[in-house]
This record gives sequence, C-alpha cells and structure tokens, in this order.
Amino acid sequence: MLEEVAHCIEKMLSLTQKAEKDGALSPKDIFQFGYNAGRLAEITGEGRELWWDLLKGYVEQGQWILVEMELASAVHRLYEHEKPNVTVIPGGQQED
Repeated sequence: MLEEVAHCIEKMLSLTQKAEKDGALSPKDIFQFGYNAGRLAEITGEGRELWWDLLKGYVEQGQWILVEMELASAVHRLYEHEKPNVTVIPGGQQED
C-alpha cells in the first residue's frame, strides 16, 4: 500500500511543480491530479475528504504551495508510525 500511496503523491507533486513553473495546469493535468486524489482515497480508505475535498479549493485558486503543504500533512497523519518512501518538501522536489 505504501508504494501505491507514494506513487500517487509523487504524481500529484510533479503536477504541482509543473503548475508552479507554468502558472497553471491544463484540464488534462487537473483530471490527472483528481484521479490520483481519488486513487489515494480508495487506497487509504480515508475517503475524498482527506484527499480531494481538502485540496480542491487550493487547486482551483492555484495555491500550489498550500497543496504541497496539505499533502505533507496528510502523509504525516496517515503514516505517523511508518515511513513512506516519499518525503514532501513544499516548494521543492520530492525525495525518495
């Protein structure tokens, strides 16, 4: 499960970094972001509240650093006792 969660988060982070660079996401990229948020909800059993509802407003407003911070917080809450193979660094690159 950790590998699947890490993959989704890495994809979401790559999209936020693309948005920071380009100024926005294309509709295809937003779909991909939402797909990964939905996949996280499914994998973790936490539902859309933790992954999409929490991030939707920030995505709509283009507040990518806040998206990254919320992802970091969500990962921390989920895996306080386990270390996923991804570290979220707001405004930076993810580390494996």
